[in-house]
Amino acid sequence: MRILLVEDDAVAARYAEAVLAERGHRMEWVKDGALALARYLASPFDAVVTDMAMPRMDGLELVRRLRQHPGDGYTYMLLLFSRREPDDVQAAFEAGVDDCLAKPYHPAELLGRMRVAARLRQLRPPIPRRQEIIRMCAYCQRVHDAQHGWLEVERLVTQRTGVAITHGCCPDCYHLAAARQGLSAAAGS
Repeated sequence: MRILLVEDDAVAARYAEAVLAERGHRMEWVKDGALALARYLASPFDAVVTDMAMPRMDGLELVRRLRQHPGDGYTYMLLLFSRREPDDVQAAFEAGVDDCLAKPYHPAELLGRMRVAARLRQLRPPIPRRQEIIRMCAYCQRVHDAQHGWLEVERLVTQRTGVAITHGCCPDCYHLAAARQGLSAAAGS
């Protein structure tokens, strides 16, 4: 896996790098959360292992920001604590961390969590990004597909993704339609 290690302590970083590289993981190390955010946005990683307390941006803020920018697949987030308090753990999970690990840790603990990360990535495979422009008729709202011609949006989505689409009426449209017909909005609720 490709792992971004965010650690301001060079000794701790070298230790984690040695443990993970021995198992074939590709590591990139940065010294603070701000650098990690820039590096991740340039090219997302399979996993992020970040220290909690760092200069410029701490681990929790980093995770919050990374979760706002998902890559093509799921990124596993592991937070490392020097001292762990119950409130810190709760805040970590609320920020989007997948797991926490207290320092100092045994190599088997870190490697076990990376095995979990690999399993999670297999469960949530990357979504291919399509680099195309889809033409849509401004009048009828159908879209053009090179193989099938003009299709309803729902049919194109189903053909390309296998996702079935059902129809309903959102509350705003329901109220608008009820008002146009002089009906009480409460009658359909």
